[in-house]
Amino acid sequence: MDLSTLVQQLLSLIAQHGGARPEEAYRVLCGRGGPFTAVRPQQFAALLRELAERDVVVQSADRTLLTGAKGDREVNHYTFYAAFPTAEEYRLVHGDTTLGTMPVENPIHEDQLVVFAARRWRVLAVHEEDKLIQLTPASGGKPVIVGPSSGRVHAVVRTRMRAILAGDEHFPYLDSTAQQALEQARRAYAQLRLDEECFVRDGQDVLALPWTGDLELGTLAQLLVGQGLDVAAQNLALVVVKATVEDVRVAVRSIAEAPPPTEVDLAREVLNKVTAKYDRWLGADLLAAQYATTHLDCPAAVEVARSLIGLVA
Repeated sequence: MDLSTLVQQLLSLIAQHGGARPEEAYRVLCGRGGPFTAVRPQQFAALLRELAERDVVVQSADRTLLTGAKGDREVNHYTFYAAFPTAEEYRLVHGDTTLGTMPVENPIHEDQLVVFAARRWRVLAVHEEDKLIQLTPASGGKPVIVGPSSGRVHAVVRTRMRAILAGDEHFPYLDSTAQQALEQARRAYAQLRLDEECFVRDGQDVLALPWTGDLELGTLAQLLVGQGLDVAAQNLALVVVKATVEDVRVAVRSIAEAPPPTEVDLAREVLNKVTAKYDRWLGADLLAAQYATTHLDCPAAVEVARSLIGLVA
């Protein structure tokens, strides 16, 4: 449910034809054969209302949709032709002091530890509308580096990574530096017994290694936050700050044995859901619905939790 791109295509349709009737716009964009078939009629109607409230579109006396003042400015700007922006820049502040700005894509929650300007900070609040994150100095724990991601990794890739680390397959195309890195990784994999252990102590923190994709990993991280843990997905692991292995096992078991929440309910707990170009024009319900379909998979995350504690083979 890519509502941000739907907004762009709706404005394109209006600009191309000098206006569009709501039912015709829905048929072309969301009807059978359209690119946005996941959007239901009531959601499209809600989208039109929210765009009208923000003066992005207006409706004439005969119900024709036209671009409003904001829509006009957007359509006539050269950046309109690009549907996908870079990561949203957030301003990081401590009290009345602006520390700087940082592009942020990954979910952020209150009390999360982050690192910025070589210092540890704890998140007090995230203000999506103003693109602002309030921070306070923090000590102890391992901060999560917040910034733009390099793209999602699929579960198939992580499964293959684990097979390579556990095996002794030779890859003739590797240069000497890459071969040394692989050998070092294989030694670490063996020494930490990662073929049979999924939880590893890392100072005061715990790393959970389910060897799954970023979609499942990120969803499980949000579910663990709901269990009261300070956790974030980082590379192929979940970093649980200031916790014991038993703390993490108990929380994972609770997730594995309880009915999963809906993705929409979980999405409401994520503070920074504005990730795409026109998300700023979406209301809370549509923003949660979009985020749920693009960033979360609760049943898959529950299956990962079950595998972590040995409830499945």
